[in-house]
Amino acid sequence: MAKIADWDDHIGRRLRLRDLRVFFAVTQSGSLTKAAAHLRVSHPAVSQVIANLEQVLGVKLFDRSSRGVEPTIYAHALLARGRAAFDELRQGIRDIGFLADPTTGELTIGYAQSIADTMLPQIVEQFSRDHPRVVMHANIVPPRNQRFHQQTVRPVAATMRRVASALANALSAGDTAAAAALFATDAAFDDLTLHTSVVGQPAIRGFLDRSRGLLPYGLGTSIRHAVGSAQGGGYEWLKKGALVDHGVIALELDSRALITHLTAVWDGSLVDTATLTALLATTVEQ
Repeated sequence: MAKIADWDDHIGRRLRLRDLRVFFAVTQSGSLTKAAAHLRVSHPAVSQVIANLEQVLGVKLFDRSSRGVEPTIYAHALLARGRAAFDELRQGIRDIGFLADPTTGELTIGYAQSIADTMLPQIVEQFSRDHPRVVMHANIVPPRNQRFHQQTVRPVAATMRRVASALANALSAGDTAAAAALFATDAAFDDLTLHTSVVGQPAIRGFLDRSRGLLPYGLGTSIRHAVGSAQGGGYEWLKKGALVDHGVIALELDSRALITHLTAVWDGSLVDTATLTALLATTVEQ
């Protein structure tokens, strides 16, 4: 069997995406003949692709019988990882399309069951009018207790405390430049309540600029307490007197103490329709 070290010089040069597509078809149909018909190619062509794959990988992918073919344990392993690779590639192509035309794309939001028949239809309708080429998906978010329990908090590393404090202070003051400077170049910013993911420091700066006066964890917030190590942790923020008066921000840091991943969670059911709609609009690059 080929060793992992042989990937670049051997397997990587001989394993093609087309071969994996044929492999997926055979696995799904359980038959070389059915896979050939589905792909609109000849039976010998499919058979040759599978034989080449088995030769390259050095293992048997299918057990053959009169009833068809049955995937081996090696085929199941390749299937799981291969599908993930195809999914990432497909998403990458979609991302390129969204970047080429920022007025298009997909947006997924989370909502509490309590607003399903009240606020949600108005939000979706207004957002769709403002952004007709963006496809919106909505998922129910189960209720959860977002507060940290004081008794479970462990001593926080100095690095995490410094980064969390710097970020919270910058967001509270509306200093988006200072906040964005805390992120790595390829960082990801996820707001689970909005079901929004912003990738890249420039895009994060743009999102923070557009949402400066709207984000619940922005202007006028303070840290209740922080938790975590030099690699990961987060903090709970407070905003006294606000409709959304608390929430959680989780942080992942790299070796330079730059944020590589931020995840924000707050109770979206407490925000009025106009504010939530305006927040959703800030997730779309202008």
